[in-house]
Amino acid sequence: MQNRDNARLARGVLVGHLMVGASAAGLFTFHERFTAALVTTVWYLLSIGLIVGMCRFLQWCRVGLGLWFIVGAAVSMAYLAYEPPQPEALTPAPPISIKLLPFWLSTAALGYLAGGLTMLLSSRVQRATAKGFALWDVSHNW
Repeated sequence: MQNRDNARLARGVLVGHLMVGASAAGLFTFHERFTAALVTTVWYLLSIGLIVGMCRFLQWCRVGLGLWFIVGAAVSMAYLAYEPPQPEALTPAPPISIKLLPFWLSTAALGYLAGGLTMLLSSRVQRATAKGFALWDVSHNW
């Protein structure tokens, strides 16, 4: 039962990442920040390899993924500081208002910081990775 709870925590963080990371790439696209969308997509795809390693008992993948989340959070905050979104008067407005970018990106960055620290510091996630777990729990009866 304890291992199931450990796996549930790790699974929750990873599934959250899968949803938020894909959404971030899509939102950058709709904000017409195509370079940021490409960088986010590459970052996201590389993280999937670390997730697979975590599910296969590799502790270094857990540590790598925790650091990868923290790097993603830092780069996101640096992006906001370096290139504050300013609507250009001469170009048509993007499909999603650029004024939303600081809100969702800073929220995602804080979430990734928390997720990265969870990956690095949680003994429950460490035990789940040591025993291995499936990302999708197919044994659960709904």
